[in-house]
Amino acid sequence: MGHRTAEGMHRSRMPFRGQGPDCIITDLGIFDFNSNGHAQLRAVYPDTNVELVAENTEFDFPVAEHLTTVGLPDIEMIEFIRRLDPMTIYQRELSPSDYERTFPLDGA
Repeated sequence: MGHRTAEGMHRSRMPFRGQGPDCIITDLGIFDFNSNGHAQLRAVYPDTNVELVAENTEFDFPVAEHLTTVGLPDIEMIEFIRRLDPMTIYQRELSPSDYERTFPLDGA
């Protein structure tokens, strides 16, 4: 459960513990929450843009004033992330197009 229902009810009026999520991380971008509790696009990956995220998101969202591009992880972080999924379960969720994604190295 996020910060508001689709009807606009605030989380504080619902029977949930905690303050709600800080962000939403997807395969196309990263969302945080604005002061009204609405998910807003905060960052995109090097091979995505706002239009692509919008085409693949089932809700309308504002874009943060200072939209950024996510930096690529270094090799140590990639190895760490891979150790979190030793059975490669996540790979079963990837589409064929996910395997074709490429990112420029060192700004090249």
